[in-house]
This record gives sequence, structure tokens and C-alpha cells, in this order.
Amino acid sequence: MEDVDIPTDRLSRPRRFGWMLLGVWTAVVAASLIWNLVQQCREALDLAYTTAITLYEKDLLYRRWAASHGGVYVPVAAATPPNSHLSHLPERDIQTPSGRRLTLINPAYMTRQVYELAQKTGQPQGHLHSLKPLRPENVPDAWETAALHAFEQGQTEVRGIEKQDGNEVFRLMRPFITEKSCLTCHAVQGYRLGEIRGGISLAVPMASLRQAQGPMKLALLGGHGLLWLLGVLGIAVAVKNLEKAHLHIITLVNTDSLTHLANRRFFIDFLEKAMAFAKRHEQALSVIMADLDNFKSLNDTYGHQAGDQVLIAFAESMQASIRQEDLAARFGGEEFILMLPGTTIEDATILAERLRENLKNLAFPPLTARITASFGIAQYRPDDTFETLVKRADEALYAAKAAGRNRVMAG
Repeated sequence: MEDVDIPTDRLSRPRRFGWMLLGVWTAVVAASLIWNLVQQCREALDLAYTTAITLYEKDLLYRRWAASHGGVYVPVAAATPPNSHLSHLPERDIQTPSGRRLTLINPAYMTRQVYELAQKTGQPQGHLHSLKPLRPENVPDAWETAALHAFEQGQTEVRGIEKQDGNEVFRLMRPFITEKSCLTCHAVQGYRLGEIRGGISLAVPMASLRQAQGPMKLALLGGHGLLWLLGVLGIAVAVKNLEKAHLHIITLVNTDSLTHLANRRFFIDFLEKAMAFAKRHEQALSVIMADLDNFKSLNDTYGHQAGDQVLIAFAESMQASIRQEDLAARFGGEEFILMLPGTTIEDATILAERLRENLKNLAFPPLTARITASFGIAQYRPDDTFETLVKRADEALYAAKAAGRNRVMAG
């Protein structure tokens, strides 16, 4: 409908739906992104856990190998002095035929040296701990102490993320259980088979794992951003089409299909609002009712198609003669009505006379008779209702008809 202005609050419904849909879409994409980032974080933790478990199993395996052989002999050196805790063993220290001094390295001593070497080379670190350590170096920290106490309560594993020297590390600790091969060296220290004597702690730096995930995070962010934009474009197109469809429906509901003017219901709604505005701001408001003279005879003589052409032409003439804030409507049959905000009855009379004169200049072949119209005018009064205002205009129109038609009367 080109000639009737639709209220913006009605047009905004598809837009409000679009904003709601955009909010839902944004929440869905954000939830997907957060879920994927959380999963990626979990994958990093799983990888760190797998790395720690692999190291633990490897350490346990070579400890068992060394224990199964009663330890191994290595040359005595500053970094590998004889183990004072093995002094009770008669063959702790031996000498080769060539005169080289060798000392027995038990699994714990061997594991400690391997862990020290790993620390120097930046590899994941491991450590042996006990609540009753023989060496000061084996004193557990707070996290390891809590883990050791958990082992005493039956827990078989403790893991988590910790900060070490300002760096994020994944920590894993499992209990160290005395096996039969351990008793060769440690029976004199009171070790018993199956007893928990401490724990093996491993620390896997997370920096490299987090760094490896960097490109994946960027891909997730970029992919979800692109997905969100595509969704926004889709929503924008859908809302635009919905607005067009919504406007078309409202137009059909509020427009006269023949003349494309407002219909009666739409006009009544607007007039009531205009009357309330005029009363609140003490402004003038007038209405003009127009009725084509002898229209039934015209239809009977020339047919309804010719009558429709006259109605359309008169509607176009009215629409072309009013202001943007005015409203023209087909009130029923050959009857039309105009709402003129801020217009006195005198100015409305001038407009009605102009409309009446314009009608004289309209030609409707093959009609030979001249088409005329009668007009009735009323100005809004503070005590008026819609019915009383329109009734006065209608009474003025009938007075014009009674006076001979083709004239303007004010009520």
C-alpha cells in the first residue's frame, strides 16, 4: 500500500523477532565456541595425563628391571658416590680386574639420577617422595603431602594443575608400593611387601601443549565467527522478507483493495488517536465526508467496471490533494472520508470545494454524464466521540444532498 502509512509499532514486530532470533543465534554460537574451547582444554589435560602415565609406566618398568637384577653397578664418580643407605650390603662396592671402582645403584638411586637428568634437559620431571624420607631431597611439598595422605586413605592416584616457578604444570602422583624385588635392598629398613612407602610424582609442563593448541583456538574462533556472520546475514535476509510479508498482510487488512485508500477500520483507529491528540494539545481537527452523486444510476447505466474507474479516479484525486499527515479512506460503497489534523472547518471547506471542482475536470469515457460529489464537513469538539463527530459530518453530507447535490455543507 503506497498511500496509507502503517504504524511503526506494527512494522517493528518482525524486527523484534529478528533481534530475538539474533540473540538466540549468538547464544548458540557462543555456547558452541565455549564447549569446543573447553573440550580443547580437556584434550590438553588428557594429553598431559597420557604423557605422565607413559613416563610413570616407563619409570616403573626400568625400576622393576633394575630391582629384578638387584641393582646395577656403575663407576664411582662425584655425581655417583656410593649410596650410604646400602652400606649393609657386602658387595655394595666392587673393583674390576682393571682396578675400576664400581658401586651398586639400586632402583631408587637410579630413578633419582634419571629425574635429575630430565630436569637439566627440560623434560617432564619426576620425583620420589615419602612422608618419612631418608633424604632431605625427598621431602614432599604441600600438594605431594596431601597426595600421600590420600594414598593412605586408599586413593590410587592424584592429579591436577599447579604452578611451579610461575609456570603451569600438570601433576600426577601414584603410590609407590613395595614389591618383592625391593626387599633385597630395603628389608633392613623395615619395608614390607605390599606396603605404601611413598609416591612417584611427575610434572608435565603445559606451556608446549597450550602453544600447540594455539592454531586450533584461532581456527575455532575464526570458524565460529564466520558461522555467526553467516547466521546474521541469514537472519537479516529472513527478517527483511518477513517485514515485506508482514507489511503486505497489514496492507491487505487495512487497505481498500479497489482504491488503495485506507479502509473503514483503519480510518476509525487513526481518527480516534487523532481526536485524543487534538484534545490533549487543544488543536483543530476536521473531517470531510464525500459521496458521489447518482452513483447507483451510473453503475446501472454503464456497468460496475465503469463505476470502479470513477471510484479509483476520485480516490486518486483526493490523495493528490491532501497533506502527508492527512488520511483519506473509503468509508463504504461510493462514500469517502478525510481526516485533517490541525485543520479548521473553514480550511476544510476550502479543500472540499477544491475536490469538488477537480471532479469536474475528470473524464470517464464512454460516460457522457458529468460526475459530481457532495461533501459534508465537521470540526472536532472537546466533548466529541468518534460517532458524534462522524455523525455531524454525515448529517452535513445529507444536507448537501437534500439541497441539490454537488455542493459542500458544514455541520
